[in-house]
Amino acid sequence: MDSNQARGRDGRTKGGGRSAGRVTVAAHEIGYDGGQERVTAELICGLLKRGYEVSAVALRCDLAPHARLRFRRVHGPRRPASIASVVFYVVGSLRVWLDRGDFRHSSGAVVANAIDVTTVHFCNGYYQDVVGVKRHSRPGLAYRINEALYNLLARGGERWSYRPGRTKRLVPVSSGLARELEQFFPSMRSAIRVIPNGVDGECFHPDPETRAAVRTEIGLGSEDLIAVFLGGDWERKGLRHSIGAMATAPDWYLMVVGEGDMDAFRAIAVQMNVDARIRFVGKRTDSWRLLAAGDAFVLPSSYEAFPLSALEAAASGLPLLGTRVNGLEELIVDGENGFFVETDPGMIGRRLAQLAADPDLRRRMAFNARVSTRRYSWPAIVDSYASLLRELEPRLTG
Repeated sequence: MDSNQARGRDGRTKGGGRSAGRVTVAAHEIGYDGGQERVTAELICGLLKRGYEVSAVALRCDLAPHARLRFRRVHGPRRPASIASVVFYVVGSLRVWLDRGDFRHSSGAVVANAIDVTTVHFCNGYYQDVVGVKRHSRPGLAYRINEALYNLLARGGERWSYRPGRTKRLVPVSSGLARELEQFFPSMRSAIRVIPNGVDGECFHPDPETRAAVRTEIGLGSEDLIAVFLGGDWERKGLRHSIGAMATAPDWYLMVVGEGDMDAFRAIAVQMNVDARIRFVGKRTDSWRLLAAGDAFVLPSSYEAFPLSALEAAASGLPLLGTRVNGLEELIVDGENGFFVETDPGMIGRRLAQLAADPDLRRRMAFNARVSTRRYSWPAIVDSYASLLRELEPRLTG
């Protein structure tokens, strides 16, 4: 889309009011069908409400037209990730340079330009050196090669961007991720500012009518217990362990929301004789509806930055079962709004069985889970970003 309110030389829009500033935002994709995509979308919408003009440099931008929003499309492939990231790095960097906004924001190390504020959703150095769980979505040589190339490119991008002179502020979305950045990029320690992800409590909330409708859609009844798994990158996020937990939690069904190797994980469910209690619903943009249908949320992940899905599940009133990873360490209060679990199907199953046997515990945890998200409202999160931009206002040239 083209701007309907081009800025004049005095910094005013044609609408008459003075702009708070021009922000160029670089992100692979902007929308509501993924964690990073939603975070960027919410940030842009919040900045627009605060009077900023925003240029979105992206492969895809699903935001509604706005007088102060310009979409600078990067024409390129979305798959495979190794090729897509190279194309975006080159073309996106040119787009950012040509836009010449007052501030530059990026979602990760996705462009080569000097950046004012970089939101960090993943530390590739830490993940590759410490965690090491393979991330290719399907078996096969081509997928392994794609993963290896992407890892090299992602790590190289971080080394280039996360250093003085290239990024003024690094914004990890959790305290744990901040510690990882301090370990791998010590020269940036003084530039790190933690701003967590947020959640829309009006969109994600308990909804009996939606709960009933979704359960009818997936062939389950009002009394059936549903654990929700939400996300991609299924090996890293622990879908294998979640499916395995069904063997020791016979009262539960598992609803899997997201994109992955469905055939391979169906085979795991068949092997464990729990396939009749697994519902794969695919990648969806109506996650708020699916979470409203659940009774618990499971995320036995090996690595996270701050999973947006967990915040949304908690706001929807679901007890949280998650590992002690970044973000969940800050969100889960063990025994109050959920349980910490290991990447152990037996342990997950026992906790689910405990919830099945004690409806009062489920109700209490559901209430506490929703309350625990109140400090993560999107307006408060965007206020933190706006405050950070004001710290950098000397860059403005008027």
